[in-house]
Parts: sequence; C-alpha cells; structure tokens
Amino acid sequence: MSFLGRLMSYLANEVVVKSLANSPAFQRWAVRTNQRMVSNAEQAAKITHGLKQRAQSAEFQNEVRRGLKEFADAVRRDFSGGRPPQAK
Repeated sequence: MSFLGRLMSYLANEVVVKSLANSPAFQRWAVRTNQRMVSNAEQAAKITHGLKQRAQSAEFQNEVRRGLKEFADAVRRDFSGGRPPQAK
C-alpha cells in the first residue's frame, strides 16, 4: 500500500509540474512575481541603508538622548508623586 501511495503521489506531481511548466499563464505569473520580489528586495536595501545612515547621524543621536531624558524625567516624576525631578 505504501508503494502504491508513493507511486500515485509521484505521478500526480509529474502531471502538475509538467502542466505548470508548459502553461504560458503560469510562466507570466512566475516572471511577474520574481520581478516584484527583486524590486522589493532592492527597495528594502535602500530603506535599510537610509536608516543606518540616519541612525549614525549626530542629530538623530541627540534626538534619542533628548527623548530618553524626557522619558526618564516623566518616570521619575510619576514615581515621586508629581514633583519635578531634582537636578543632579
């Protein structure tokens, strides 16, 4: 029974693969999908490069420091009962 199941699976696979390989519609779909994937990968690389450059800029690092300081001050204020944080 196992042999017969494998044989049927193999034959079905062969029919599906051959029919898709000879189908112009499937080939067009495959080409369009591949082009979209390549385009998306290129866009992702550009965005990643831009984000890396932005993260390395001094302005961005200063924005992050200011934001973290404001966050820390808000947390201190919340835990101190609403009194402003004391300067160090």
